[in-house]
Amino acid sequence: MKKNHLKALFIICLTLFSLGCSNLTGSSSEKGYIYHVVIAWLKDPGSTDGQQALIDGTKSLKEIPGVVAISAGRTFPSDRNVVDDSFDVALTIVLKDQQALATYQNHPIHNRVKKEILKPLVARYLVYNYVD
Repeated sequence: MKKNHLKALFIICLTLFSLGCSNLTGSSSEKGYIYHVVIAWLKDPGSTDGQQALIDGTKSLKEIPGVVAISAGRTFPSDRNVVDDSFDVALTIVLKDQQALATYQNHPIHNRVKKEILKPLVARYLVYNYVD
């Protein structure tokens, strides 16, 4: 496995840990949640204004039917070789099930966020989907 993929998996694990500490609608032990993880690198790397705009801009995604929880935040420096701190913002969206993911991906709010916020600010992003 490539080093960047290992780093991204580590980021996902950290994100999941933080979500586990948050208050989700429903029990976190329920099976079938879909985790949609987006790791983004800004066109203006390290821009705190850009990071905050991306984080704030994703809040409306909570209105999409089937979205259970959203967590978004910026990276912070690490001295550990296994930690990829090269990205600017990570976003994890927890969805009720696979149908909710399909609805989310085609929803007008999601399309607006991609068009008006993600594309203008982000140079590159990776997306990971997995089921609980």
